[in-house]
Amino acid sequence: MHAFPVAIVSAGLLLLSRCSDGYTGKSEASIQDGKCVYQGVEIAHNRTAHNVSPCESWTCDVNEGTVHIVGCVTWGAPENCLLEKKIKPHPGCCPKVVCPPVRT
Repeated sequence: MHAFPVAIVSAGLLLLSRCSDGYTGKSEASIQDGKCVYQGVEIAHNRTAHNVSPCESWTCDVNEGTVHIVGCVTWGAPENCLLEKKIKPHPGCCPKVVCPPVRT
């Protein structure tokens, strides 16, 4: 394999690995009947709601009165590539970079 194609493949793999990185955070939730209620969704303690819209997962912590939020980061697609989005629960709804095969 020549150095130039190796560099292109390496750069592509680095870009794809960055696309899987997401954000995390915490938000206050109201507690009702021993469950978190966040944005109208009831979540049992230590359970996770995997949402489609927003494309996030929310895990309830009744003791803290919070939900731990995990979401996707959308990066731009390189030239000739597309961001593929699916209507699936998080993390299946996170955009994926889809590129045509590289010809050598």
